[in-house]
Amino acid sequence: MSQMILRTDAPGRPGFRLNGWPWLLPALLLLLWYIAARERWMPEQILPAPSVVADTALSLLSGDLLAQWGFSLQHLALGLLLGAIAGTLLGALFGLVPAAAQRVEPLFYALAQIPTLGWIPLFMVLFGI
Repeated sequence: MSQMILRTDAPGRPGFRLNGWPWLLPALLLLLWYIAARERWMPEQILPAPSVVADTALSLLSGDLLAQWGFSLQHLALGLLLGAIAGTLLGALFGLVPAAAQRVEPLFYALAQIPTLGWIPLFMVLFGI
C-alpha cells in the first residue's frame, strides 16, 4: 500500500501577500461609478450617484423595510408549509390509491412541460400582481 504525501507549504514569492488586493476591483468600480455619475455619462434616473444610493438604502432600512421583510417571510413560510402539506397528502393518496394516480398523472405531466417562467403572466392576471 502506498502513502500519499501532502505538501503544506505553497510555492510562491516570499513576502508577497494579497492583503489589500481583494478590495482593489470593488474600489475601482466604485470610483468609476462616482466619476460616471458626476460627469453625467448617463441620466441621473439611470445612474444615480453612489451617495444617493447609500442615502436611499439607509432611509429604507430605518423605515418600515424590516417589517415588510418579516411580513414577506411569513408569507413565504406559510406557502412552503401549505405546499408541503398538499404534496404529502397527494403523494400519500397516489401511493395508496393507484387508480387516483393513473387519472391525475397525465395532467401533472402535461403541466410539467410548461416552463416555470411561462406561468408568471398567468399568475399576474389571476392574482393581480
